[in-house]
Amino acid sequence: MAQGKQTPRQKMINLMYLVFIAMLAMQIDQEIVRSFYDTQVSLSETLSLTNSKNEVFEKNLAEKAQNSSDDQVSYQNYLELKGYSDDLVNDINRIKNTMVTQSGFKFNEENFDYNSLNNAEHSTKLFFQGGDENKPSGEAKSLINKINALRGFIIQKFEGDEKFSTVVSRAKQNLITEYPQKKNGKTWLMHKFYNQPLVAALSNLEILATEVRNIQSDALSIYLQGKSIIADPNSTLITQTPTTSPPMTSNSSHTEDFTQQKTQDYTATITSGTVLYQGFPNPVNIDGATSSTSISATGATVSGGGGKWTVTPGPVDEVTLTVGGKSTKYMVKKLPPVVATVRGKSAVAMPASSIKNQTVSVDMPGFVYPVSFTVNGFKVKVPGKPTAFVSGNSLSQVGHLFTNLRAGDKVTILDIEVTATGMGNSIPKTPSNVTINVSN
Repeated sequence: MAQGKQTPRQKMINLMYLVFIAMLAMQIDQEIVRSFYDTQVSLSETLSLTNSKNEVFEKNLAEKAQNSSDDQVSYQNYLELKGYSDDLVNDINRIKNTMVTQSGFKFNEENFDYNSLNNAEHSTKLFFQGGDENKPSGEAKSLINKINALRGFIIQKFEGDEKFSTVVSRAKQNLITEYPQKKNGKTWLMHKFYNQPLVAALSNLEILATEVRNIQSDALSIYLQGKSIIADPNSTLITQTPTTSPPMTSNSSHTEDFTQQKTQDYTATITSGTVLYQGFPNPVNIDGATSSTSISATGATVSGGGGKWTVTPGPVDEVTLTVGGKSTKYMVKKLPPVVATVRGKSAVAMPASSIKNQTVSVDMPGFVYPVSFTVNGFKVKVPGKPTAFVSGNSLSQVGHLFTNLRAGDKVTILDIEVTATGMGNSIPKTPSNVTINVSN
């Protein structure tokens, strides 16, 4: 500015500069507030998606708990964790609603309420008695107690379990109510809420709630690790590992988010064409699939990955297979009968002297998949003699039973025990009996 006495014109120019600087500062301040608000809205959306994901995973764990004692224990532990988490998040939501109501803020895109969001009065009064930074209010104490309760439960329940080391570490780092050393002379509560604009206080609460739900997600992921997951246990919706952009969290090292999913067309190829076999792990190849692609099916269990899957139907007539959002129905057939043979036939004629030289074989005629069977043992019934058990597949062990047989007698091979290869965990039915008719 000019030194000494100023002319009226110079005074007017100086005043215009001051007004311009003030307007510029106000505009910058408004942009910061608006950016803070947009971030807070984004955090809210991410929190909602995380809640939805947790609900789906919880349903999966609940379903598995009905059939497994180990999963039942996991489910009960998770419900305890969820109880503490819900208690804290509900308190956070109540505090947020109270601050917004007291501020009178209402979203209006055309006439955005910058003043309410930039006002620090409401957060300061809510968290500090009479606005005194050294006197936490009842609301503040309630929030602190619930944070401490959740962190304490996680440490007490999971510390020492290697699988949950990241959960415990995350809780110790992010579910805190006091800093090891004050930040700029401020406690945790002062740093987060004292003299903070409404939009900043809301964002800090949203970050805390998101961290709580993400810890739940971590626990659910550990409990469900290595288990098949479907997007909804009551539907045929596909679960596909998404491409994600991690939401903003405070000191968060791991956040899962299902916000950005890329759907891709896949081609499923089944060796048996349009037929799936009941109780059998039918191979399914999916062209274009990666290790992150998942499929789901109604009436069947799915396992595998990286484009190579197996679909094992239960006792149903039809399975709906969903890949990449596209569903296809497949007919379900029962497995072909397991047939035992001697000389390639289930009923054969031969002299009595030849019977001891025979072996028993088992096959599944007409089945398109490469399966094989090993005969472990069977029973032999000869007229007029007790039923004998044979270990292995050869009749030579009981050759003495056939020495006095005459033409027209029948030798029955029954209760054949086999081990199947290529059938996964499915158990083949007992093979059919073999009848040997004595010819002379």
